[in-house]
Amino acid sequence: MAETRAGIACGLMFLYDLRRAIAAAITAPAPHHSTPWRFAVLESPGARTALLDDMLEAWITDLCGDGFTQEQIARRVRRGEPLRRAPLLIVPCLHAEAAHTYPDQRRNASERDIFVVAMGAAVQHLLAQLAVHPSTGGRYDVVMPDSLTVPPWSGNPGMPYAAKDFVVTGFRKAGEDVSAMVDRLYALNAKSLRLPLTPGPQDGYVVDDGTYAKYFEFGGGGWKALMAAHPQVRAVVRFSRPAYSEASGLFLIYVRTESANGGSGEFHLYRDSGGTLKLLHTEKLWVR
Repeated sequence: MAETRAGIACGLMFLYDLRRAIAAAITAPAPHHSTPWRFAVLESPGARTALLDDMLEAWITDLCGDGFTQEQIARRVRRGEPLRRAPLLIVPCLHAEAAHTYPDQRRNASERDIFVVAMGAAVQHLLAQLAVHPSTGGRYDVVMPDSLTVPPWSGNPGMPYAAKDFVVTGFRKAGEDVSAMVDRLYALNAKSLRLPLTPGPQDGYVVDDGTYAKYFEFGGGGWKALMAAHPQVRAVVRFSRPAYSEASGLFLIYVRTESANGGSGEFHLYRDSGGTLKLLHTEKLWVR
C-alpha cells in the first residue's frame, strides 16, 4: 500500500508541474488585456489516438494534393510517431474574441497577427517551464517524504480541521460530494507516514534526504539560509496520504506548497481513468 501511495504522489507531482507550466504560459503578453489562450490536455489514450488519427488523415490529404509520392508521404508522416508514445498531449488553442474589427483588410490582418504572436509567446512560456529541471541547471521543487499530519484541532497550519465544512461545500458547488472522503482523509493522516518516493530530477523535483529539512529546524536559518545554499529551489512540497474511493475511482489529496515568497494549501480531487489520473477539481484552502 505504501508503494501505491508513493506512485500516486509521484503522478500527482507530475500533474502539479503541468498545472504550474500552464499557469506560467498564460502570463504571456496579449493584446487589449485579453486572455486568448486555452490549453486542452488530452490524457486518455482514446482521445489522443482520435486526434492524432484525424491529424494524420488531414496531413496525408494535403501531401497528396501537393503531389508527393507515397514513399515521400510515408517518410514524412513517420515524424509524428513519437506523439503516439507520449503520456498526454497538450493542444494550444487561440480564442481571439477580444480582437478588434476594422473596415479594411490590412488592419484586420494585423490584428490577427498580434493574437497569433501572443499564442506563440504562451506556448514558449509553456515549453520553457516544462523544460526546467536540475540536470539543465533549472529550478526544482523539494518533496518531503513524510506525509502531512492532521491533528483533530483547528489552527493546524498543515490542514485545519475547522476548514472541513468549507472544503466540502466548495467541492459540492463543483458537483462533487466528497464529505465521506474528507473524513477518510483526516483519519488516514492522523499520523505521518514516510513514503518511499522515487526522486524525479528529470521531472523538476527531488525527494528530500535530510539535505533541506535541516534548514527548518531550530537554528537552521529557514528560507534565507536554504536559498543561499540552494538558490535553484522553487518550493517545498508536502502531500497528505490520499483518500481513495474504490466505488467511484476518486482520489482526494491535500498538497501544501511553500516558498520564500509565500505558499498555499490545496485539496485536489482526481479520478483514476484506466491508470491515468484526471484532475476534476481543486479547492484552495489558504494562500499567503
